[in-house]
Amino acid sequence: MASLQEYGMNFNPRMKVNFEGGDLTSDAGLLLYKEFDHKLGLSQTVKQLLVVNDPVHHRDHPNSDVALQKIYQHLCGYHTEPRDHFVLDLDSSGFAAFGKQHGANYNHHYAQNEFHPLF
Repeated sequence: MASLQEYGMNFNPRMKVNFEGGDLTSDAGLLLYKEFDHKLGLSQTVKQLLVVNDPVHHRDHPNSDVALQKIYQHLCGYHTEPRDHFVLDLDSSGFAAFGKQHGANYNHHYAQNEFHPLF
């Protein structure tokens, strides 16, 4: 019997989602994407329409499954090549300055003169 906090998945009716605690996983939200995929028929469409002319015959997984895996991987935030993305990293920590250097100011928190990149 389903409660207000328990949902069955259409793509697999034996699978239930509830919000009572118990067994938790950080990837459970992916089931909602799978349910949406099932409603739209995305996986079936990809399997029907994706044709790759590749002479490799020793493949374990069809190209359509690999493409769908990449889609779900991207939805989860699991990117395979994070070094290709631009990361703006501003470190606001100061650098100690000694003597009377131009641009150095007193930092009360660290009780010393330092350069701060934001000032």
